[in-house]
Amino acid sequence: MKKVKNILSRFKTKKLTTFFVTFGILVAMLMISFNISFVWGLKEEENILEKLGPPNAYEFFFRSKNTSIFLNDINGLLNNLEENLDEHIGVYITDFLLNLDKAEANQFFEGEAGWFGENSKWNPPLLEGRYYTREEILKRKDVVVIGQNLKKYMNDDGKTIGIYGKNYEVVGVVGLKDRPLKWDMFIFFPLSILSEEIADTVGGVGNIVVYSPKDDTLEQIDKFIVGGNSRWDKFESSGLQALSKRKIRWIDLDSNFLFITIIVYIAAISQAMAIMTFWIDNMRFEIGLRKALGHTNFQIGKLVYGEIFTITLIAYIISIIIQLIINIFIKSVLGVLITLRFENLTLGMVVIVITSLTTSIYPIIKSFEVQPTEAMKL
Repeated sequence: MKKVKNILSRFKTKKLTTFFVTFGILVAMLMISFNISFVWGLKEEENILEKLGPPNAYEFFFRSKNTSIFLNDINGLLNNLEENLDEHIGVYITDFLLNLDKAEANQFFEGEAGWFGENSKWNPPLLEGRYYTREEILKRKDVVVIGQNLKKYMNDDGKTIGIYGKNYEVVGVVGLKDRPLKWDMFIFFPLSILSEEIADTVGGVGNIVVYSPKDDTLEQIDKFIVGGNSRWDKFESSGLQALSKRKIRWIDLDSNFLFITIIVYIAAISQAMAIMTFWIDNMRFEIGLRKALGHTNFQIGKLVYGEIFTITLIAYIISIIIQLIINIFIKSVLGVLITLRFENLTLGMVVIVITSLTTSIYPIIKSFEVQPTEAMKL
């Protein structure tokens, strides 16, 4: 409390310097707090998706150099799956981009085109309705399953949704009641109804995920590739990896946001160091008087660090409050939840200590240079 009173007294006498130090650190702390929320949110979603996602799943890329399989031979792809994969296997093709008729013209949503055998049981968690069936795949029924955040784009009849000018029956809604998932903005549809407009969004390269309740996914992938080699000229595949082995990395975050955060943080520390050095120059009389009264350099350094630590702590508390307000706005407008977590507080305290230590080193050294005689100059 005493440190806070000191900061308030500084603010009254040194309004601009205190404001700029606090504001710079506040912006940096706010961006750091958002990054902590993003990282732990992604890790939490990774764990959830590993539990709810397809079993023993592997993904890889495939294509034919001579033809676009999706545009020119979707029937050949379906036949390859039917003839070569066992009945317990499931497959979906990712990275399709779909424009909904009721969305903005430049707004696209990710689509997954699926196929599965008679005994395949997996599908994303459902909030409403059901998943499309194998019979609907074979009969090429115009049905889709949508993520819960896409319900607002459904047609007025409440039963269909328009995609590239064509209406599809919505048979189910994917999602969880208490937590957002990446699937909340997805559209799932049978591979057999893949239209030219949708196929054109990925060109000739397909990103395919193969999954199995048994431990035979790699064997099934080998059978798919053998069938592809016999069906298409210059067929090739690459990039095989297990979905469950993918881990969230810093590079998975928005690189621009990370870059800006780092730059702002460095700028905030540099600004704080410069202003605190100026602050020390304006406190020469006070520091000199304290030394004249018997305060040691250690006590003076402790005083300077305490005030910088308090400023950093106040800035972080304000940044948490601002993030809470921003979270409410983002949730109500975009339907996206950026949760404040325990890690925001624990890692935040680490950042506070590091920031205050880094910021205070040079000002503390400057304070050591102040002599008791400074108190006699005024």
